[in-house]
Amino acid sequence: MADMLTADRLRIFISSTIGECAKEREAARSAIRGLNFEPIQFEREGARAEAPRDFYLRKLQDSHIVLAIYRDSYGWIDQAKGMKISGLEDEFREAQRLGKDFLAYILKSAPNRDSRLEDLVKEMMGGPHVLYFFEEDEDLEARFRDDLTALVTDRVTRAQTSSPNVGTAEATLAAIFRDGALRVRRNGLLDQLSHAAARARIVWVTGSSGAGKTALVAEWSREREAAYINARGMDARTALLSAAERLGLASGPELATPLFDDVRSMLLTRWRNGSGWPLILDDPDDADAVWSVLGACLAQSGTGSVLIVTRERSEGASGEMLAVPGFTSDELEALCVIAGAAVPADPGDLPVLLRKKAAAMPGGQRFEGLDATSREMLGYLSLAPVLLTLPDMQTLLGGAVKTATEITERVAAMGDLLMETVAGYGFIHESLREEIEQNVAGRPQLHGLLVDRLSNRLARTGRSWAAFSLRRAEMTERVARLANRAVSEAVFSGSTRHLTEALDYLVDYYRSRSEKGRLVSVLVALGEARANQGSISAANLLLEEARGVAEQIGDCEAEQMIEILQASIDLKRSASATALARIRALREAAKADGRSDREGRLLLDEGVAYLSVNDTEASAPLFRRAREIFEELEDGYGFDVASRNLIASLSMSKDGRTEAEALRAELEVEEPDSPRHRAWLCNLDVPRLRLEKRYEEAEALAREAIAIGRELCDGYLVAINQIMLGNVLRDAGDLDGARTAYAEGGNLGQSVGRPDIEGRSSRLLAAVDNQAADASEDSERRMLAARAEHNATHAARLLADSFAWVEQAFALEERGDARRLQGQDRKAMADYALAIAGYLRGGDVSEGERLLRFFVPYIADEKDAATLIAQAFDGRSDLTASSAWVEAMTVVLSRCPSAVAPTVLGCLVRAFLPLQSGTFWFDCLVRCLFAVDDKRGRSKHRTLGSMLLLAILGFGRHRAFTTSELLTLIGICASGSDHMVVRHTPGDDLNLVIRLGATQSLLFTIRTEVKKQETMFVALVIGSFLDSFADELSEILSPDLLEEGAAIDVHVFPQMVESKAVADFFLEGLKDKPVATARTIVEDGEPPPIMVIVRPDAIEALKASEERGGELEIMLARFLDEVIFVTTGRSVDDAIFSTKIRDLLISVLG
Repeated sequence: MADMLTADRLRIFISSTIGECAKEREAARSAIRGLNFEPIQFEREGARAEAPRDFYLRKLQDSHIVLAIYRDSYGWIDQAKGMKISGLEDEFREAQRLGKDFLAYILKSAPNRDSRLEDLVKEMMGGPHVLYFFEEDEDLEARFRDDLTALVTDRVTRAQTSSPNVGTAEATLAAIFRDGALRVRRNGLLDQLSHAAARARIVWVTGSSGAGKTALVAEWSREREAAYINARGMDARTALLSAAERLGLASGPELATPLFDDVRSMLLTRWRNGSGWPLILDDPDDADAVWSVLGACLAQSGTGSVLIVTRERSEGASGEMLAVPGFTSDELEALCVIAGAAVPADPGDLPVLLRKKAAAMPGGQRFEGLDATSREMLGYLSLAPVLLTLPDMQTLLGGAVKTATEITERVAAMGDLLMETVAGYGFIHESLREEIEQNVAGRPQLHGLLVDRLSNRLARTGRSWAAFSLRRAEMTERVARLANRAVSEAVFSGSTRHLTEALDYLVDYYRSRSEKGRLVSVLVALGEARANQGSISAANLLLEEARGVAEQIGDCEAEQMIEILQASIDLKRSASATALARIRALREAAKADGRSDREGRLLLDEGVAYLSVNDTEASAPLFRRAREIFEELEDGYGFDVASRNLIASLSMSKDGRTEAEALRAELEVEEPDSPRHRAWLCNLDVPRLRLEKRYEEAEALAREAIAIGRELCDGYLVAINQIMLGNVLRDAGDLDGARTAYAEGGNLGQSVGRPDIEGRSSRLLAAVDNQAADASEDSERRMLAARAEHNATHAARLLADSFAWVEQAFALEERGDARRLQGQDRKAMADYALAIAGYLRGGDVSEGERLLRFFVPYIADEKDAATLIAQAFDGRSDLTASSAWVEAMTVVLSRCPSAVAPTVLGCLVRAFLPLQSGTFWFDCLVRCLFAVDDKRGRSKHRTLGSMLLLAILGFGRHRAFTTSELLTLIGICASGSDHMVVRHTPGDDLNLVIRLGATQSLLFTIRTEVKKQETMFVALVIGSFLDSFADELSEILSPDLLEEGAAIDVHVFPQMVESKAVADFFLEGLKDKPVATARTIVEDGEPPPIMVIVRPDAIEALKASEERGGELEIMLARFLDEVIFVTTGRSVDDAIFSTKIRDLLISVLG
């Protein structure tokens, strides 16, 4: 799982003069970060083009709380820019204007304080601000931390009791059916609800307003003594706290937990200990936010069941659904019996319509018949966007009522209209509220007065969103202030709806004014919120508008910030190579500008992108550098995110696991029980358990991570863990389970706009079907392979324009397998070629080598094998005949990994003019090699030249080489080789000098006459072998030969010599082999040379076949045996050498 920097932490703006208050600012920073909040400090924001005032006002607006520190200085006044007050006072005035929570810390004894600052302090003392006077040497860190904690807690809880007492279903029924009339037991629906609850752990009861959902569910809950909560008027945080209390999971001070994320963590970790199931939540204010938590709790644990009453089921939510319709004929008949008279309703009518028809008078008339105080009460309740409490009513009514008891009596007297819940007073039904509201709206003066008093009360008691909602039709600074506070409240309540509604208003408000700097800020905030909701097109429109406004006012800083945000959103929602390049360019620009903070964030974005496509080799260095930057910046949050991602990258690599474990042990975890941390741990452990074949444990952790992702409403997290679950199930042999998991991952990837996730899921679905098809026969085999082809094609198409080259290559390989299983070999070959190109383009050389070892023998008999090979190395595939061969050889020599080069080069040599041989074949080959040399120019992979020479000598159809032809080959293939120097002048011997080892301490000199083509041929085979495999040979022979160095002379002789004794000796050695070695006795202290004797027919005898190297490999084995003997006195059969040399020789000719 990739962790990303998020913007959901509380931001605390530190206001003070910088130099004078340096010590206090650092104490404030430490306290803020200790609470896992984000400090905003001018001096730590780096270089910027933006004007200072524009910058600090934008940062202040984006903050939730302002913490101000004052000593002596009033601060600097920028008179050149027309300022008449200092930045210090400007920040205070802006915080007041925006209604920000404000904490001020003032040096107690300051005889030299500027008089203007003194006046400002006096003004603060007369207002609703929290002030603390500190001593000169006082340690303020603990004070800052305690005050912030108290403010955050009070910010949320001052509108609510510290312990929300949960009401009962019985009380709800009594409020709805106060006089018992028109109450009928809807047996059919109650039975359906019971069946639904028995079938599923989550049931959604839905229906139109007035359908009787609450009455039905309350009746069902009462009969079962279930954990019923009338959640009307509760935000998501409060509803979940009520659930925690009702289930016995929390009590006392815990019920004042201020942050939505903290409530979510508490429920997730304690859910399995709950009691009183099922939990029933009736009409929560934000069902989506509530479900994001409850759904995860259910998925993570086998404990509990939930029933949610709402008009519509949350999008993407699981579970049973029961729609509540109007009355049936049987229910109306029962009502007639109960009422003792005809019931004024028809089949299909909703209960609310029946109540209206049966009422003695309409709600409007009822309102007119009440006294003034009761009408005022109803007016407040009809206008309030939230339920009002008894203290609310006392404050609002003032002297109109003498006691709280009088209010409760008046509410009771209006029982046909009102009901009391744990959250406060409200109307029995929304339709009644609407009637009264219309009546109040018809009295403009009364309406205005009630709205003014009510909004003031709501704003003063921490319900700014409700106050804003009440007045949002007004385009005034007062309402804008409420909207700004509502934005801050959303961090606490968890309501995305409240956040976006407030930001929508602020966008319209600042558009209508000349405050373009503030417009930029809210456009960016709303754009980011829309992006997080998945509304990418809306987000892009907002951000483009913000960019345009920033450009108008010359705010370069904002322009850069918007561009980074747009690039980040684009990259998170796609695996586009263009998006990745954009992020990389922005990162390089930030680095050049010295903006380390931006560079760090962009490094994370880039690393997360690579990690999301499993490219850990690319992601790990990026996270490592980001970690270093955040450490330098003392940004603990960024450091933590970078560390987690680095650990995740390293954990996916066998070589990196030790370092990952060490980093994991060093990681400081402030919230070890938090859902996201737990999900991260699951992601680290699942791959390890899977490799250890501990499938049951791996499956359990994968499912836990999926549950946490659902709880966090993080579709991306759920999707990647569905894929991990599928991998576990596939390895465990549960192919059907794997298919289900992969399909779910793909659907989620599509829903969150992540084609890379959807593509990977489709590719893995193809892999499962290919696996099953391989074990099947006939029609079933064809069906499974055809389905695999379809899924693989879909995956390849999704990933076609992405930087997920390796993932796309896997998809193409799966499609190749599917087509091969269907007998479509030609199409399969093309897919494999594209897959190899993808692996190499993505830097996954091992996967490319693996597939090449299968691919080359598979295409060996194809007429256009060269074309397919060119395609495999990103060469042109539209050429034919010798042009195709030249293209293939060019790209192979430039891009082919050395480990498989002998296989590929051997195939190309065998495929060259397959119907020709002899001198014509060789002449054509030379012309084509010259063409290859021209195309390669300076971009030469030199060692492959020697490998090419070895392949031509081994596989060439021309065997009657002349010495001039062999010299031609040396000139083309071996010029400028890595380790070999060729020395030859006409009429002289041929000398090949080869140096091996990192320090080139092992020297080979190979000598032969140029009169005999067979000796030249063997000398070239040995020389090109030593040059081609210099690194492998160095590793085999080290440390025995290379520590002190060695010089080895190799003499290659023809069989025919003048001396009869020598000739007989040679004949004996060559009677059963084309090439033999001989040893000579030398004086002490001199290294013996290696003598190689060559039979006249050696060139033909040493020809390799496609299946094996034959005599050529045997000859090289004998040569290596001599090397080991003359230097160490050992044999090639020695255990130290045998396995390595065998493996090396197998790879010589592929």
